[in-house]
Amino acid sequence: MRSEIESLARRGAVIVDTETTDFEGLAVEVAVVDLASGDVLIESLIEPAGALITASASAVHGLSDHDVAGAPAFAELAPRLRAVLRGRPVIAYNAGFDREVLARHARAVGVAPVADDDQWWCAMRARSSFNGERRWRKLDGGHRAVNDCMATRELLRTMRSRSSRVV
Repeated sequence: MRSEIESLARRGAVIVDTETTDFEGLAVEVAVVDLASGDVLIESLIEPAGALITASASAVHGLSDHDVAGAPAFAELAPRLRAVLRGRPVIAYNAGFDREVLARHARAVGVAPVADDDQWWCAMRARSSFNGERRWRKLDGGHRAVNDCMATRELLRTMRSRSSRVV
């Protein structure tokens, strides 16, 4: 695992996280953090194309419709996201979820995807594999995009430096 994480960092990998209107909804927040440096490359709220944030989603991430009113539209952020993600491995704690959120939002507003499906690497699966577990553990990042990116980065740094289980 150590060599795989080191390879991702050498290849310019970034960590992405999104927060959404609902479990199968549109993005209301996105963050992108450089794996190697920890630099925050993108951190933005997103206007969710008129979709409303459900009470259950708001209870998780703390964002409300009021918070995202006036935020940039996904179509405005998409070129910047594409430029930052282009040619780089994209890591997410639950890569399938974040990949689909960004793809769904792009489809909803009629813009090209911001990343290719084959760019994604799942830190949640890697953690389970590293620990020899079949279950997936929650990430303790606080459910705000940049905090979850930083928690994922710290998890990967811990996995890179250890030879045994991480909690």
